[in-house]
Amino acid sequence: RCSHARSTTPVPTAASGPYGIAISRNGDVWFTERFGNKIGRFAPSTGTFREFRIPTPFAQPWEIALAPDGNLWFTEEDVNQIGRITPTGGIREFVPPSGSFPTGITAGQDGRMWYTAEIGDQIGAVEPNGAMTMFTIPSVQVLPWDIVPGLDGGLWFSELSGRAIGRISTSGQIVELPVPGAFSGIAGLCAGPDGRLWFTENDTHHVAAMDAAGVVQPVLPTGQRPLSVVLGPDGNLWFTEADSNA
Repeated sequence: RCSHARSTTPVPTAASGPYGIAISRNGDVWFTERFGNKIGRFAPSTGTFREFRIPTPFAQPWEIALAPDGNLWFTEEDVNQIGRITPTGGIREFVPPSGSFPTGITAGQDGRMWYTAEIGDQIGAVEPNGAMTMFTIPSVQVLPWDIVPGLDGGLWFSELSGRAIGRISTSGQIVELPVPGAFSGIAGLCAGPDGRLWFTENDTHHVAAMDAAGVVQPVLPTGQRPLSVVLGPDGNLWFTEADSNA
């Protein structure tokens, strides 16, 4: 909740591992349940939950994102699939032609959903009907992780085991912009209101910003293992610290 007050609402399935989260057009909160193998929906207006079981067992649903047509798409990391769920809970699953361990997913300005394939160094683009096109990252074994739309119309992705942040155009052209310094575990990404891309460095405990030319500045120290980062309605950037409980 975007206020100083905080509320906690237990998910019906115990120990289900809520992970990815997205907001639908009507304000419902959708989330993945990694260990429950479900997609959940919470309606703040009524305080009620519904859960929808994923057809494939042990799929490990990861991230989830809203598509332009109102459906939601999610990654199934452990079974190498991409799922689509309708607002009423109908689920279909699609198998990528290559790559594995799909992780991050987001909507592009071209009407497709874009996702990272952690193993295989690929970025995938999904049509509304489930057809997929794969694009190979020039560098190898970089573990593409998060992916977000940039203010320039392209998609930006992090390289968890690499030393760069990548940009892919909606036509599939990939550029990798190096991040100076030692290996840092580049994880979460977010387009800031200042036109820069903000990112977390998970292993060296920093959050930093990169402009469109690839210049990194500033680099700011954080607590232990900063992970996800998002733009808040107050214009600030908010991030999680996995090992600081903050």
